[in-house]
Amino acid sequence: MTTRAGLAIALEKAWRDFLEHPPKDVWRYGIRMTSGTTGSKPLVVVNEYSSSLNTRFKNNERVLVCFGSHNIRLAYARHVRCQDSAPPTKVLLLDGADITGSLAAMLEEFRPDCICGFPSFVMRVAQYLSPECRALVRSLQFAGEMLTDFNEQFFREHFPQARISITYILNEIGPVSAPQCKHLGRNRYHPGKGVVVELEEMNEEGVGELLVSKKLWKDTAVERYRTGDMARIDTTPCPCGALATFEVMGRLGYDYIKIAGALMRKEEFDRVALLLKRHIDDYRAEVREVFVDGKPKGSVTLRVYSAHGPGTQALAEEIGAQFARQVFVTPTQTLADLVAKGVFAPLRVEFSAAPFPIKNKEVKLIRL
Repeated sequence: MTTRAGLAIALEKAWRDFLEHPPKDVWRYGIRMTSGTTGSKPLVVVNEYSSSLNTRFKNNERVLVCFGSHNIRLAYARHVRCQDSAPPTKVLLLDGADITGSLAAMLEEFRPDCICGFPSFVMRVAQYLSPECRALVRSLQFAGEMLTDFNEQFFREHFPQARISITYILNEIGPVSAPQCKHLGRNRYHPGKGVVVELEEMNEEGVGELLVSKKLWKDTAVERYRTGDMARIDTTPCPCGALATFEVMGRLGYDYIKIAGALMRKEEFDRVALLLKRHIDDYRAEVREVFVDGKPKGSVTLRVYSAHGPGTQALAEEIGAQFARQVFVTPTQTLADLVAKGVFAPLRVEFSAAPFPIKNKEVKLIRL
């Protein structure tokens, strides 16, 4: 199995070989460094910009790129500009710091017909696009985050003419999924050419950590690389002819948290928050294990922001009761069911007086 340290060695071998024996079409490649925000040493990655990713933008003239990482934004710009198109596709790169009052005028002038980026980032940018500009968008291309019910409903309402697609890409090793198949739903993918996906430590529902094997450069490859994402694999043949499909369930420890025999999924929390949108404009959930009378219990604290301002203690208790009754944490049981059984402490709700800080990549569910 390829560890993080093993991946670093493989990537270093790849880029040194690239420098010593550059290909003839060297302009189609780039060398970039990962951010190192995971606490690990940044990795040097060789990217090929002539891959099938380019075809996603072949019919677009003005592409708006909304990713948090400067490296990823530049990589997407290279992918877009390496197409054979005349005139060349125009690209506008946005950083989180660009979300200011002056953004609306810039977007009105640029008038994108395609937007790619993190779903949460694109949602924030959408409010600066006029209805006329949103109607011009024909393609929404996502990566880096799961697409939830809430996300998809928002994009269907705000970009009615746009086709929504999402690609599974890892920052360290590049694309994992094939171009999106029309027969697959949200967060479901076929492995890309030459990519093998496996699962480790599957639970009773067939969900385990996703492992990826693929070629990086010439004879350099990774074997069973741990992605940190939870997934399920379906080997039923697809009508398109693909023999395998994998469904990404979320980031281990953030989007997908197992505790006290229950499963906290960001997608399920988003669903219930949408049902309670009269009281919840945004939320952050913290999950932990606590000891009550010497026995371990699960504990969930829901921090809620409402545009109407912080509510009363009685309202906090009402929101907590409604949320717990509706959020499923096992296939058949809600959080309220597990509270009644003594497995979890009662859900706590705290109001936030101000909107939650805007970050490049949104994290709403975390285990402490």
